[in-house]
Amino acid sequence: MLKLEKIIYEKIKELANNKQLFDSNHLLEIIQYWEIWGNKEEIDDFLDLNSISSENLAKFLVSSIKSSKSINLLNGISRKQWTFDFEKLKKYYDFKKLISVIDEFKLNTRDKSTLNFFDLFLKELNQYLGN
Repeated sequence: MLKLEKIIYEKIKELANNKQLFDSNHLLEIIQYWEIWGNKEEIDDFLDLNSISSENLAKFLVSSIKSSKSINLLNGISRKQWTFDFEKLKKYYDFKKLISVIDEFKLNTRDKSTLNFFDLFLKELNQYLGN
């Protein structure tokens, strides 16, 4: 590992240990670099569904949102679409267990925006899974 990579890796670990990494606007990308320079066990511990809060899980899921642009060939109107990157997410979570944890979080939260977010995520995940 190069000196700069080692410095960045150590900073990522420090932020992860303090749970500040969840506040990053580029959480998923940072975790992908962490995986290159670190080891999978560290990331699994950080994202563990048995210990992650609903707020931090939501932040991680939000970090997986990607956009795409399509243009209607008949009228030339472009449209931007946002969706979760399930291909990247499945690298970190078993979807059946993730659904179960989200359902439990939904029972224990009263925050409407969190509930709406988890409902949207589950709807898109079920579409992705073909359910």
